[in-house]
Amino acid sequence: MQDKKVANDATASLAGSIFQFCVALDQCFRLGKSESLWIERFGDVTTSEVQIETKQYADNLTDNHPNFWKTLKNWCDGSFDHAPYSKLVLLTTQTIGPQCKLQKWNDASATDRVGILETIWKEAGKKYEAAKEKEPQAKPSGVLKIQRKLMKNDNRQKLLEVAGKVLISSESEGMHELWDKMKYLWGKGVLDAKRGAFLEGALGYIINPDVIEGGWEVIFDGFDAKVAELRKTYGRDTLVFPKRYQVPLVKIGQNEVDLYQEKNFVKKIVEIGYQGKILSIAISNYLYANDTVLKDFKEYEISPESCQGYIDGLVRIHETRHRSAKRNMGSDQMAASQTFYDAITGADAQPFPGFDVTPIDFRNGVYHMLADEKDEVVWRLW
Repeated sequence: MQDKKVANDATASLAGSIFQFCVALDQCFRLGKSESLWIERFGDVTTSEVQIETKQYADNLTDNHPNFWKTLKNWCDGSFDHAPYSKLVLLTTQTIGPQCKLQKWNDASATDRVGILETIWKEAGKKYEAAKEKEPQAKPSGVLKIQRKLMKNDNRQKLLEVAGKVLISSESEGMHELWDKMKYLWGKGVLDAKRGAFLEGALGYIINPDVIEGGWEVIFDGFDAKVAELRKTYGRDTLVFPKRYQVPLVKIGQNEVDLYQEKNFVKKIVEIGYQGKILSIAISNYLYANDTVLKDFKEYEISPESCQGYIDGLVRIHETRHRSAKRNMGSDQMAASQTFYDAITGADAQPFPGFDVTPIDFRNGVYHMLADEKDEVVWRLW
């Protein structure tokens, strides 16, 4: 595939949206009881008292940068009611240059902020007039047009009220930095390797279709319940069995079966006359258990002693039931061996230490791993 950027490449725009969602997620964790947060309903991110406009840009936030003036224009628009909000925040990754007049914005009074705007506007107007003398066809920039509209006398009162609420949160973390920060800020008590999955689950909740269709309102109670569910799943004291390969199980076709024909556990199943679906399920269980033990368990605080204890327990159960089945076997050894296999693999799973429910497919997969490694773990009764 070509690396060359295409004309309709929307990567930067999508990155901006993802940054917006990350900011929204961070704010959701800060919600108080009975509070709500809205995404795109009234602005980028809105709570009952604060509206946040998010900007992820690499360049500096200059006095005449469109990000500042377009945002200010929207907040001063007649259709926007600023009364419910105590703060209007421009949250941007941009840096304000030391010589910029906006550098003093947050510390200035509402009246002084309007003075800053007027100074910037007049200087921009002078630069435009100078440019027009050199090039009569020169057109005013989009920002200058916004400045002229905002600074009209009939807009001054609302401009004064809005300016008094505007805060510039510059040099904010970008989406990657914010994501990493949230892993530890909001993922306390979560398994270290699962902090990312914890945040992904929370993010998935706030952008799921039901929430969006409900006016994209994230209500504290719903979000709090989701976070509690995620902590139960990914917390250090979780009782929930790893889910990554649990549902659906790996689909095994004949081509995959053929690849495993030389595995000992497969030979031991074929040995008792089982093929087809039963063999496919056995291979699927084997792969599931392998992935769980080798991959998922590494991300949980599972001790080697717990794993070994579980394995030893399965071996003892197999030995005991194998002796019993062999002792009670009739004349049809093949049928008796299949019955023994079905009894072992169909029984309730022995609980793995630390989890509330252990899937039967995992337990059976461990049996197949043992059958692959240990000569004494067999299904035949002769």
